[in-house]
Amino acid sequence: MRILTYKRTHTGDPDKLGRFGVRDCMGRVRDLHFDAVIGIGGIGSEACSNGIAGKITWIGLNPKKRANPYAEGTLVEFEQFVLLEAKGPSLQVEAPHLARRMYEGKVRYLLNDYTEEEQLEAEAIVNWLREGKQVNEVVGGEDSHCRPSCRSVARERDSRKRC
Repeated sequence: MRILTYKRTHTGDPDKLGRFGVRDCMGRVRDLHFDAVIGIGGIGSEACSNGIAGKITWIGLNPKKRANPYAEGTLVEFEQFVLLEAKGPSLQVEAPHLARRMYEGKVRYLLNDYTEEEQLEAEAIVNWLREGKQVNEVVGGEDSHCRPSCRSVARERDSRKRC
């Protein structure tokens, strides 16, 4: 399965209807061939201010592409879609190999060069949709609204660099 994993700095694209490209985010990357997308929050100040730092923020499966009436390029919609935003689980907890690659490697997006461990972790995340899990199951239940502060995300990243 070809999975696009990319870092986001803000919310709003995709929108609540699962339309990826309504604000022209990720431009030409939307035109690449993929079977699923995992959007993750970056760890910079903008992602922190949007409450998505270090989170799995959305997942889309089985894209359908068409001309974009909102911006240049392609508009992508999905057969299956979940928008988690700030309620999403920590990428570090759910997919530590993928988190290390995306955050320490300063990778903007990943499509072709997954290691075996990273690919398995990405597929497990996409399988949340295939298995029909509800958002509260994905994020650990109704009471899992706690999220790390941006400082704790940065500390976690920095402490890994020292090891």
